[in-house]
Amino acid sequence: MAREAIIHAVEPFDFHDVRYYAILYAYTNDPDTHHEARLAHDAIYPNPKEGDTVLIEAILNMVTEIKKTDPELIKRILVIDFNLQNHARIRAHGFRVAYGDISNPETLRHHGILGAKIILSTINNTYLRGISNEDLVDEIRHINPDARVIATADNDDAATELLNRGAFRAVSPPAYAAPAYTRALLDALRAGESDVS
Repeated sequence: MAREAIIHAVEPFDFHDVRYYAILYAYTNDPDTHHEARLAHDAIYPNPKEGDTVLIEAILNMVTEIKKTDPELIKRILVIDFNLQNHARIRAHGFRVAYGDISNPETLRHHGILGAKIILSTINNTYLRGISNEDLVDEIRHINPDARVIATADNDDAATELLNRGAFRAVSPPAYAAPAYTRALLDALRAGESDVS
C-alpha cells in the first residue's frame, strides 16, 4: 500500500551509465523519522526534488516506486465523512472534508455532487448505514449521470452488479487482499522452515 511522504533530499548518481537517485524522505504521519531509498530512474518520476509530496510504494519495507502527488489536485478533492473523529486526519493529508451522511441525497446535492466529475465511495456495504454502494451508484447516476463513479464492492458478484448499474469502476478489497495474505503466509512458512531441524 502506498504511503504519503515528503522528500527531504535528492542525490542523483550514475552507476554503469544508468541514472539512480538516493532519496531521503519522511512519511507525513511520522515527519521526524527519516528514511532513505535508492532507486533507478525508471522507479521514480522525472526530476524529483526536495519538498515534493510523494507516494512511496514498498514491499517488505523495500521501496519499489516513488510517485509524485499533485497537491493542487488534492485541494480539489472533497471528502464527506460522517465520523467527525476522522476529519483531522483527512485534513492532515491536504484534503477538504465535510460532515455528511451520504445515504441522504440532499447531503450529496449540498456538497456539489452535481458538478463532480469523479465520485469515489471507499466504504463497503458492511459499514454503510441506510444505503448500499449499489443504491449509492443509482442515486449518483440519477443526480449526475456524467460523473464517473468508483465504488467499493464486497465481492466479485457485487463488483459486477455495480458495473451493471453504471459504476465506472468497482474495487473489491478482498480481491486485492487475498494475494497479499497469500504472500504473507508463504513468507511466514518460509521463515519457519529455518526453525525446523
